[in-house]
Amino acid sequence: MCKGKLVRSAKLFIFLLLLYSCPTLAQHPISDGILAGAVSTENLEITTGQTSILVFPKPIKRHDRGSSQILTKTINGIDNVLKVKAEDSTMRKTNLTVFTTDGHIYSFQVDYSPVPAKLVYPILPDPRITIAPAPTIRLNEARIVEVADSIALTPGRWIGKHSKKSGGMQLHLTGIYLKDAVMFFQFSVSNHSPIPYNIDFTRFFIQDSQQGKKTINAEKEALPLLKRIAPMDQVDSGKKVILVVAFDKFTIADRKVFTAQVYEKNGDRHLTMKLKGKVFLKAKPVSP
Repeated sequence: MCKGKLVRSAKLFIFLLLLYSCPTLAQHPISDGILAGAVSTENLEITTGQTSILVFPKPIKRHDRGSSQILTKTINGIDNVLKVKAEDSTMRKTNLTVFTTDGHIYSFQVDYSPVPAKLVYPILPDPRITIAPAPTIRLNEARIVEVADSIALTPGRWIGKHSKKSGGMQLHLTGIYLKDAVMFFQFSVSNHSPIPYNIDFTRFFIQDSQQGKKTINAEKEALPLLKRIAPMDQVDSGKKVILVVAFDKFTIADRKVFTAQVYEKNGDRHLTMKLKGKVFLKAKPVSP
């Protein structure tokens, strides 16, 4: 019996020895991504007075900070770059994980250094590890237009969210609808002033709900699939128009807000509304 145990132990020892000496599973720089069967890291050194730049081969889908002492910011119009700094010199060693749109995961061990060894990190993907995207069935473009037009004609109901008034103008959230992985937001733009209001453009983004003095104000643009204004983009005195905006289905964390902005053409009566994630739970399904 003892001899059998010794043989099994010897086989296990030899297997483990081969496993950890195998070149394909040896530690590999994290700049090449995450390896199948082993997670190896490269230390990312950051400081307070200089910004470290991570350049990814594909757009960043989201990222997760192991500590709030890591300050991160994406760049508007450059969706594959992440700027990273340390909040202060007391930052403890932590981690940072970045997910890109091609399904790759990049993980970093982050440490404070008064003088980082380098500031720019070109990141290369490792094709051996990806996240298989969940299959989704999304509406085609024609169907998105059809559903948006139908929602624009649907009587909305104010669900408790609105912007501050600006020169007699106000933005109300009147409905959230969901159809086949597409989320539709219905807003009303009301004019309580004697001056007509012409909509110039709209903007939507996600950001942290609270910003500290040393926190980088990170904003992530939310790009609509479609925008519809009914009946027209001019809001006459005492009238309102309906704005319907379609996005790929998404949710946000409790510490973040979804911000909708409407800008006036040749004017300064700009409207801003911030929505917390719990409001998304009021979404109603669109019937076939």
